[in-house]
Amino acid sequence: DLTLDPDSANHLLILSADLKSVRMGCRKQELPDHPKRFDTNSRVLASRGFRSGRHHWEVEVGPADGWAFGVARESVRRKGLTQFSPDEGIWAVQRNGGRCWAVTSPQRTPLGPGSALSRVRVCLDYEGEELSFYNADDMSHIFTFHVAFRERVFPLFSVCSTVTYLKLCP
Repeated sequence: DLTLDPDSANHLLILSADLKSVRMGCRKQELPDHPKRFDTNSRVLASRGFRSGRHHWEVEVGPADGWAFGVARESVRRKGLTQFSPDEGIWAVQRNGGRCWAVTSPQRTPLGPGSALSRVRVCLDYEGEELSFYNADDMSHIFTFHVAFRERVFPLFSVCSTVTYLKLCP
């Protein structure tokens, strides 16, 4: 049962009272500085990370563009502007401009239009070295990262538009 970590949330992000959804606000909130907080990128981590095992969660994506989610290593940089990239310790899918892609390196991997996505299942197999994404409506495969994780990873969420939201599903 995942919840979002308010200490990691960027000042522009608004978390729901139950810490299950995130959207972008219109102005910066007055929040205490915290070493875990993303100060530049509009990101938030889940409160719980994983160092072993198999885990899955589902994310409801709003109808608008401007979202990304996946996992980030615990030591991901939180201060200053960073890119979505495996080189930065982030493995994610992203939608912007009506297009979806996996954030791969050295370049992104297109995933098709992405407009049909409304709910995505994320499956992490830590020892199996896989992070997979599925369309939760029909369980069709979207993308799989093959990663030898070296440290604890946390579910990561990002929105970059006031009309976009991401919600953790039960």
